[in-house]
Amino acid sequence: MAYNLVKLSQMMEDEKLEEIAKKQLTFMASYAKDYPTGHSFYLLTLSLYLNPPVHIVCATNDHVGKFPMDSNVIIIKGGNEKYPILSNKTTYYVCKNKTCLPPTNNLEEVL
Repeated sequence: MAYNLVKLSQMMEDEKLEEIAKKQLTFMASYAKDYPTGHSFYLLTLSLYLNPPVHIVCATNDHVGKFPMDSNVIIIKGGNEKYPILSNKTTYYVCKNKTCLPPTNNLEEVL
């Protein structure tokens, strides 16, 4: 459950889910401390929480492209008000640790 909460909070950028995930991770910490090898998935989840992947929103009408394997990707066909398509080309919105870069049409440029 902790993994799902962490992953959802990161993908949805939802602070309420993040707070619930943090409470779940804190609760599980004492159990993992006593028996770490029995809680390997918890430790993986904790690592994901402490080192969030790159968050990419791709607003596109056509080509999507390739993304880093350890990134959260949301694809929006046609764009929207929050994530418009710029210069009539596929536009990438990239964020890392809640800090977002300016939108770009060249994903390799920002990665």
